[in-house]
Amino acid sequence: MKIVEDSYVYVNINDYASYKSGTNWSPAITKAITDVANAGGGTIYFPTGIYTLSGGIEMVNNVRLKGAGVGQTTLQMLKGSNKNMFRFHGVSFTGITDMFLDGNKWNGNNTLGSGIVIDGTGFSNTDSGAVVHGLVIERLWIKNFAENGFSSLYPVWQYTIRQVDIEFCDGHGMYITSTDNAYESIIVGNCKGNGIYDKGANNRYVSLKSIFNGNGSMDYLNTAGFYLENASRQTFVNVEAQENYAHGFIIKNTKNLNFSGVVTDANGYKNLAVAGTPVAGDGMQIIGSTNITIRSFQATNFKPQKTQDRPLYIDGTSSNIFIDYQTDNNCARDLQISSDLNINIQRNMDALMNRFKYGNETLNNFILNGQWTGGLTSWNMVAITTPTISNGVATFTASANYSRFSQTVTLANGRNYFISAKVQTTSTSVSLGVLKNSSPYPVYGKVSATARGSGTWETLSNFFRMTDTTGSYELQINDGRSSGWDAISVKEFIIIDITNVFVNTSFPIATNSALALNDIIDANGGWFQGIKNFGLSFVISGISNAEPTTGTYKVAQQVINATPVAGGFLGWVCITAGTANNNSWANGKTYAVDTLVSSGTNVYKCTKGGTSGPNAPTGTGTSISDGGCTWRYVSAKAVFKPFGAIGM
Repeated sequence: MKIVEDSYVYVNINDYASYKSGTNWSPAITKAITDVANAGGGTIYFPTGIYTLSGGIEMVNNVRLKGAGVGQTTLQMLKGSNKNMFRFHGVSFTGITDMFLDGNKWNGNNTLGSGIVIDGTGFSNTDSGAVVHGLVIERLWIKNFAENGFSSLYPVWQYTIRQVDIEFCDGHGMYITSTDNAYESIIVGNCKGNGIYDKGANNRYVSLKSIFNGNGSMDYLNTAGFYLENASRQTFVNVEAQENYAHGFIIKNTKNLNFSGVVTDANGYKNLAVAGTPVAGDGMQIIGSTNITIRSFQATNFKPQKTQDRPLYIDGTSSNIFIDYQTDNNCARDLQISSDLNINIQRNMDALMNRFKYGNETLNNFILNGQWTGGLTSWNMVAITTPTISNGVATFTASANYSRFSQTVTLANGRNYFISAKVQTTSTSVSLGVLKNSSPYPVYGKVSATARGSGTWETLSNFFRMTDTTGSYELQINDGRSSGWDAISVKEFIIIDITNVFVNTSFPIATNSALALNDIIDANGGWFQGIKNFGLSFVISGISNAEPTTGTYKVAQQVINATPVAGGFLGWVCITAGTANNNSWANGKTYAVDTLVSSGTNVYKCTKGGTSGPNAPTGTGTSISDGGCTWRYVSAKAVFKPFGAIGM
């Protein structure tokens, strides 16, 4: 035993070799821990070598174990041990560093036991808990345990773990129900359960990767690289889920999460690893969760096979989700959003235009209802030579009469539409618009190219409002000249119903007319950014003949009065954010599913129809019974006041 300054003890574990039981170092390690603790604390050094043990080592205050390095010092569980290797039970200023912890599940036939278990004074939420100070667990390789690689159980908090690799465990790589801890620079791979399974709160994760997890006998579709269940107030910075057998991330019944820098890449790996397995793993699933913010979410797939099914799925019970989202479009399907409860997805516009999808999606405060397409193979190409089609770009030279790309579209009465396409042409006669296929063949939303020349992509974009829905219509790129046609390349056709872009109120342009975008399309043709640059900022939310009764509003948003009169007012301004609704709940009334009603200061959606009972819905729950129907809280009720008195 060597005494270092201030009575700090430093010992070599080989000095305790005589306390071994055969090849079992556990008695020797326990004896060394006791001696160092009784001496006031210190470090037990494990030189290069393999130390076999039966586990069950209880760590104590003020004692640390240190190896010669991950590739030098190995602690290996003996055959049939079936115990946890190390337990930290409410202790501080202790730790393990610089070694390989081998659970030996294969050669040792061990069926129980985790690598490291940290717990506190008990397991009840009424316990005072254990504040773990000075716990050092770093520079470790934890592998081959029959249960979890690392477990941290409530009520333990305030420790940091860093630079740890966890692999080939039969349970979860990390199982965490504790709170207020930090995890840095950790890789978890090839575990049969989840990579990181967190049911705690206030934990911080920085620079983590989860890869090849979820390959066990359990239902793999309920596993993920990162599985957060009933968690809250967690922070994740620079995390990646890659090639996990099912999902990259599952966020379930969780609230108040903050992510910055998320990559979910080629998950659904079981589709490749096991022949005949359908593509089913998603990049991220958000289920029954609220208040989730993700800055810079990248859904990618570097493999030629489409392993990930959907890059992102949000179920109908999740709310208040903000995601800065991008994808390389190499998943089997596009994202799916089933909720209408304040879901805000900002995404790269080029990626958006190259997808095909039906449904509803909130996009940077726009609600898109309808369709968009980017593939040109199904488009009708009239009176042209056979085009060259590559990566969604069609290039052709007109040969007779006139040329056009066209796609039949269905338009709804009174709806507002955005159309867009990118072209390369030297002609000013090439235009984009929606053509009615009957005399006199009116074109809605027409916008013409400016002949920027070969090699320069020009975005043609426009808005229009449709009320004439008789007959059939085509979205077209059209060169209507009788001769002198130019070569043209076309890509990224898009038509989107944007009726709700101005928060469910009337679109402020004339019927069947176009709104020129020359001033609001930015230099790169990005119409969302262009609108923001134009400075609308969604303060003026539309025009209406009356106070809004539908849509979602923020404080200070204004709706202009479409029929102003002397002595009246200019419009209505929102003074309480929420959902506009004038359908007051009533007892004994028949309600259908999805009906919105207002009750008190809140708005509710009917989830089980029928005849209402005597108890008006209250609160913010997801299943509120009035005695007959069932309701789900949507938001507060928006409140408006008139503004801008008009003189007589």
